[in-house]
Amino acid sequence: MADQLSPLMKQINQGNWLPQREAESLRDQLYYQNAVQAYILTIPILNVIGLRDGSAAQFGSGYNVLPIWKDRMDSRAWVPTPNADVIYSMSYLDLKQDGPLVVAAPPNVMGMFTDFYQRTITDVGATGPDAANGGLYLLLPPGYDQEVPRGYFSFRSPTNNVLLFFRTMMPRGSDGPDPAPAVETAEQTRVYPLWTAEKDVKPMEFPNGSGIRINMMYPVDNSYWTKLKAFVDYEPVDAIDAITRGLLAAIGIVKDAPFQPNDAQNAALQKAVAMAPRMVLAARQLGRPDKRDLYYPDRQYQNTWACATAEWMQDGYLDVIQRAAYFQAAYASSPAMVMRTIDGGSKYPFTTRDATGEFLDGSS
Repeated sequence: MADQLSPLMKQINQGNWLPQREAESLRDQLYYQNAVQAYILTIPILNVIGLRDGSAAQFGSGYNVLPIWKDRMDSRAWVPTPNADVIYSMSYLDLKQDGPLVVAAPPNVMGMFTDFYQRTITDVGATGPDAANGGLYLLLPPGYDQEVPRGYFSFRSPTNNVLLFFRTMMPRGSDGPDPAPAVETAEQTRVYPLWTAEKDVKPMEFPNGSGIRINMMYPVDNSYWTKLKAFVDYEPVDAIDAITRGLLAAIGIVKDAPFQPNDAQNAALQKAVAMAPRMVLAARQLGRPDKRDLYYPDRQYQNTWACATAEWMQDGYLDVIQRAAYFQAAYASSPAMVMRTIDGGSKYPFTTRDATGEFLDGSS
């Protein structure tokens, strides 16, 4: 009889059902593996949700609230890899709550709008449509089907939530870089609803984020999943691709359906939140077999996009591991950050090793 079984039937269990305990164990293992993959695929979402929620807790929220790190960022801001070379302005817009929003961008901004999967909506500044002259950007919510007025740089967001991320450059002062002119430029930003009368527009607020201990990191416990569930419920179905939605459904996260993991599933979800980041860190530590991330074959400088596009597309595939590695340690990606444009784009070479390949030690 065994000789009449196909190779697949022999491989599975000689054509028999599995013992009950083994079947349950494998089911639980698959649940855990799905959770790990779901984490890797959704870290860009939780990365920016962490930014938004930390900002709201410290500064409040609303289209008119634009925190600016007026004395530059430092280590008191718990945020994925801030940059102290420019002045940061970051806000979180809700097109479902406020409808289409107009953003008056100042001149000479180096910035972007991204959706909450951190996919670029548009660059702003030298490589954006305003060409560093500033201008009016109109952000439209998903499914917007009304007339789009003229006179704006108009863009439709795939998600209701939008990240506004502006950077302004500091000129040289008598004692080093002078943040004051860069802050003055950033404070020219205006955000207001398209159809709201001017008298009803909220005045802009520019709280100073510098010198404050603020936690804007993504969760390290099971609130990762509850925040992800809230995002899934709030956004259009197609804000997330079908394969990722399938993985989320496999762990119980389905739009507008209850998310009620049992004790064993909660334990698996917590294990995934703990282990998936370690797996991503291992990928970062060991490097890519194809060496696409190295600027030079005989040096340690790395390209964090590993020659991918701003949307993490390599030659014919979406580089999900490189994307997860980036959003574990950084945030925001746009074409201006990867393109080769003299006097327009930017480059982010980095290294964690010395010339011999040994890891750098911050304590020394």
